[in-house]
Amino acid sequence: MSSRLPSSNAPRLSTAPSSIKPRQLLSANLADLENLLRMTSVQAEAMRGLGAFHGGLLGCTRKPRAEEKWFERGLSRNGEAMM
Repeated sequence: MSSRLPSSNAPRLSTAPSSIKPRQLLSANLADLENLLRMTSVQAEAMRGLGAFHGGLLGCTRKPRAEEKWFERGLSRNGEAMM
């Protein structure tokens, strides 16, 4: 599996010494921005998946919790007192 992070031993062009031209600096900054946007997109997709998982868990607990409330009140499903 390849890493999405740039190698730490090579300096980014956006932080290199001022011997580069402004156009190169702009290009490097745009490349950094593109990488950040790509990673943000990956993180947003992961958060969306976690939200769906959480919603599924919440949906699974709805029926047992509703039955538990009826049982605590001493009522059957049709509202009559249980003995």
